[in-house]
Amino acid sequence: MGFTFVLNIVLRWAHIAGAIAVLGGLFRAYISGLYAVDKYRHWLTAGALALVVSGGWQFIQKMNAAPGGWHMLMGIKILLDCT
Repeated sequence: MGFTFVLNIVLRWAHIAGAIAVLGGLFRAYISGLYAVDKYRHWLTAGALALVVSGGWQFIQKMNAAPGGWHMLMGIKILLDCT
């Protein structure tokens, strides 16, 4: 077992745990109102950060060679999502 293998496993679990934390926090906000979630805000922030970091790592690992036109399509998607 190499370092990259262990890192991939740890980051995969971090991605799952981050998704659970964010979705659980959103469900709690839906049930009890936004003001009751203020004491859990650090968990929600940590979950979102875990999603971004582990998702970025997985993205780098899987996209060694992007298909033709992929960067253009993702740029258009990001621009459309921002509006």
